[in-house]
Amino acid sequence: IALSIPLANAEEMKTEGATAFSRCQMYDVDYADLMRRGIRTANASWPVKPCSNGWSFNFTQVPYASIATE
Repeated sequence: IALSIPLANAEEMKTEGATAFSRCQMYDVDYADLMRRGIRTANASWPVKPCSNGWSFNFTQVPYASIATE
């Protein structure tokens, strides 16, 4: 996750709650190329784009759908 999703910005932290990673953006990079080159750590200067596959919620602690997860 740390390679594909940037850290949350101040606005996300304020409106979305305390989460370390962005819920709205992902790095806009060629992940296959990064793997081939052995890059395993994200660079905060990489370009970002809106999440292309949405956001998946972890239902471990709250094992049911709610308004927040819909």
